[in-house]
Amino acid sequence: MRRILDLSGATSGSVFRLRVDKGCLLIAHGADESPEEVRVPAQEVSVLVLGHRLALTGAVLGHVTANGGTVLVLDDRYRPSGLMLPVEGNKAHAQRLHWQIDRTSAVAPRLWQQIVRAKVRAQSLLVPEAGLDRLLERVEPGDPGNVEAAAARVYWPKLFGKGFRRHQDDDVNVALNYGYTVLRALVARTVCASGLHPALGLHHHGWRDTFALADDLMEPARPLIDAVVSKLGTGALDASKKRAILGIALAEVETPAGERKLIEAYEGVAQSLVRVLETGAGELELPEANR
Repeated sequence: MRRILDLSGATSGSVFRLRVDKGCLLIAHGADESPEEVRVPAQEVSVLVLGHRLALTGAVLGHVTANGGTVLVLDDRYRPSGLMLPVEGNKAHAQRLHWQIDRTSAVAPRLWQQIVRAKVRAQSLLVPEAGLDRLLERVEPGDPGNVEAAAARVYWPKLFGKGFRRHQDDDVNVALNYGYTVLRALVARTVCASGLHPALGLHHHGWRDTFALADDLMEPARPLIDAVVSKLGTGALDASKKRAILGIALAEVETPAGERKLIEAYEGVAQSLVRVLETGAGELELPEANR
């Protein structure tokens, strides 16, 4: 079973120490000279989240990525400062890269329409009193009317109060940033594992956005993070809050193939995109929150 391993929460006076032994990560935490070590098989790590207070060997990074995992480094505000992905990836990577380059522009408008509808639908389930479901039919291919932004202007005040502003420097935004950063790494891993290139997005683009495709595909799952953060209340992002947010990776969601954990559902999302690029037809198999 894949897991997200978060080692970003070491406090002042203590550090996480990581080393490798027989294919496992050995993790020690504490101020003692010889703290007890926890053993985690490297092949179980989907995302390894690192902060500033740690000591590790290069073998740790090598073992995680060699087993298909992602290494995510956070700054002191839980924003991404680095992301390491496995380079081996799928053996069909070259072929699928050509598909992306040649065919993305043709399928992107209708896929982005599907993504925006799924996101707004999820938001409407979270704040039903906002009436966001009435916006769904207004989402056209490529969302030229920017219904996504119109929904956000109603959604955020309903969820966190009238004074809330996204990207302010407050506890709620810190928690949201943390959740989105981990979600982005999880999706980026599945994108690369499927042989797709994460920089070639459907809607998001830019010279500095190396993970535009992950940014696209994660949109329908953002409200899952929002829902957890809305229940956590104010206060600093401590270990218990981070555990609650990370639990989203194992949350059961609806997919066309039935109920799946989110971390597994996104493997299906990436594979469905491969099929669309190969054939020019079909839809993304996006996850939906259980009602």
